[in-house]
Amino acid sequence: MLADNPSMNARVDEPALQPLRVVADSRWRTPPDSRILERPEQTLLAGDRGREVPAPLLELGVPTLPLPLAGGSVDLSELLTALARSEVNEVQVEAGARLCGALLSGGLVDELLVYQAPVLLGDGGPGPFRLGPLESMAESTHFKLLELVRFGDDLRIRLYPPQLLPAGQRHPGQRVPRFPQPGRHPPPRPPAVRGCAGCRGWQAPRPRAGCPWH
Repeated sequence: MLADNPSMNARVDEPALQPLRVVADSRWRTPPDSRILERPEQTLLAGDRGREVPAPLLELGVPTLPLPLAGGSVDLSELLTALARSEVNEVQVEAGARLCGALLSGGLVDELLVYQAPVLLGDGGPGPFRLGPLESMAESTHFKLLELVRFGDDLRIRLYPPQLLPAGQRHPGQRVPRFPQPGRHPPPRPPAVRGCAGCRGWQAPRPRAGCPWH
């Protein structure tokens, strides 16, 4: 976010409902003049509850969410739990390799969309996930291909993460990301179901009675 200064909004011809932009910013470093804060009421900054939020961000009126840290970064399980309590039933992530890798390693991803262009960037380009070095190919992460769609010369690949596959469909010896402790956040849901894992559908105007996540 600091490198690209994105707007993270829907840019379409017809009127669109703009999403809530959530920034995992453990040290509250988001610049007050950044594009993502041009409409501060549509953004939520999540950061270290042990640090004071800088005065310029408070003066701007941007909503903040102080959270505990895990490994020096915002605890992503706590972040998703807080979003679920606020009735945010679907989270779409566009981020760098570090955050994407942490989400995948933590078992917090239930669908992966990869957009691929017929372009070679050469050595030194950033990868999509920071997962650490592998000692053998048996530790590589395999996915199930759900959909392949062509947009001009580009491809959109929809993948199913390994923790959602039945044991018999996983690659032999494959490591499966460990889920956080039960009750800390909604478990991953099948891609065909959009919404809270308890309510089974975000189209419902209100959460289902007895849903453990509301």
